[in-house]
Amino acid sequence: IFDNRPSGKDKRIYNVEFRDGTSAKRAMFRKVYTEPGVYTERFYISYGPGYYTITVLLRTSHGLIYEDSFHLGYNVHYMDGFGLLLWLPLLLSAIVILTCSKRKADWDDEEYDVAARGRGNSQGILGAS
Repeated sequence: IFDNRPSGKDKRIYNVEFRDGTSAKRAMFRKVYTEPGVYTERFYISYGPGYYTITVLLRTSHGLIYEDSFHLGYNVHYMDGFGLLLWLPLLLSAIVILTCSKRKADWDDEEYDVAARGRGNSQGILGAS
């Protein structure tokens, strides 16, 4: 808060308000200061993770309003590692199963000739039809 007026007998009151956007219903922080200076405040955004436009309003004791806004991303990347946590164990277990399995497929003993199996005379799986 910067106030260049000479200090006098008037009571200086600075009402500071942080809002999500410009709506007065979405006020996140309010505080009254009595002297100019540099202040650091922490406040909780109760609307959850997302992108916000934070509007800061300063009302002086004379009714002057100063307003500024800035954009803020709050906890927007907390789910980025979730895909890795889901697919990495599945992929690792599939690699281990495929590389460590001892059963190898041998296709040399299979006969694909229908007549050689005795089914050339329209016999099905269950025998003669």
